[in-house]
Amino acid sequence: MVMNGTNLEHASAYNRRLVLEAVRSQGPISRAELARLTGLSAQTVSNIAEEFAALGLLQARRRRHASRGQPPVDLAINPRGGYTIGLHLNSGGLVAVLVDLAGAVVRRRRWKLSRFTAQTLLPRLAAAVAALADGERGVRGRVLGVGLAMPGPFDVAPARRDGPPAHAVAWDDLRARLGEAIALPVLMENDATAAALGERLYGVGRSLRQFFLVYVGAGLGGGLIIDGVPYKGAGGNAGEFGHIVVEPGGAACSCGNRGCLERYFSLDAARAALGTDDPATLDARLAAGDAALARWLDAAAARLATALVTVENLLDPETILIGGEASPALIDAIIVRLAAMPPSVSARPGRSVKRVLRATAGPAAGALGAAALPIFDMLRPSFRPMLAAPFAGRLRAAVG
Repeated sequence: MVMNGTNLEHASAYNRRLVLEAVRSQGPISRAELARLTGLSAQTVSNIAEEFAALGLLQARRRRHASRGQPPVDLAINPRGGYTIGLHLNSGGLVAVLVDLAGAVVRRRRWKLSRFTAQTLLPRLAAAVAALADGERGVRGRVLGVGLAMPGPFDVAPARRDGPPAHAVAWDDLRARLGEAIALPVLMENDATAAALGERLYGVGRSLRQFFLVYVGAGLGGGLIIDGVPYKGAGGNAGEFGHIVVEPGGAACSCGNRGCLERYFSLDAARAALGTDDPATLDARLAAGDAALARWLDAAAARLATALVTVENLLDPETILIGGEASPALIDAIIVRLAAMPPSVSARPGRSVKRVLRATAGPAAGALGAAALPIFDMLRPSFRPMLAAPFAGRLRAAVG
């Protein structure tokens, strides 16, 4: 399989991501094999490998066995070259993960949080970072950055700020203050986009290049992966799937509109219609054949299908994934009801993936995606100037 790299200079950041992901997923692997896998030239692969080795991201080792001649030198991720921390603030509280450079989850923690403000949240986030960084030997001083995923939308009109408590926090200010408090780079992302990235790296999305993730939380979000990387949009708000109007003049929504999809399918919508948003309680009612829950699922699926067909016709993804904070059983019950969705451009010849699948990265997908943000940021187009920046200095210190 060729992973479709490019030798165009303006796509150097993409090529670096491609090489790093190829080594992470296929390594140990030789430079020649990397070139064949990615479609990049041998010189491009060699240059990228040397840059990553200098930063401590990759390590080289000679293959033990070879069919003939000198054994090739393989490249592999250096797991202890550094660590990242992902924080995901959702309706259930705060999920945090510590991840090494090979993508392995070293530690995972969860804290329940109720209502909060930026002032009360800041020390909790800083304490979570400290708990993960200090909880494992040899990690403190090797943390390269922190990713913070939280509900959107960001920086929009005031009418969209009167929803759940999380929406009232001045997120960008919080990000900057958290960075100062912990003395680490902090990257911020919409939680649905972060969850889509987590699914791409850890779930069924690993075998997909183009997909749309429906994130079921207190509200309803969406994350879009295009050519293996997340699409954020002009203001970081791409994928506000829950605010597609499916019932003109319907239920009032926190965004200022009426009839938005998340008023009919989300955990908040479940609580309004059924008196609970607790996944275990909903699962028990589902298993018992609760008639009210079945009616709610039927109505929600009908409206969800309308929005999903729009997504398919606009974006033509390989598939649509449904995940988030809802239980696997509840998601499966919705997917069963989506089997009769109206036709769309998804009816292409030779299709091998179902139109709708359940996401598999689990409830930590948002935190896992957030943990990947510092590495994605490091590989942005201004990579070379960053070799002299504090971030690169921290990389060198982590492996020195």
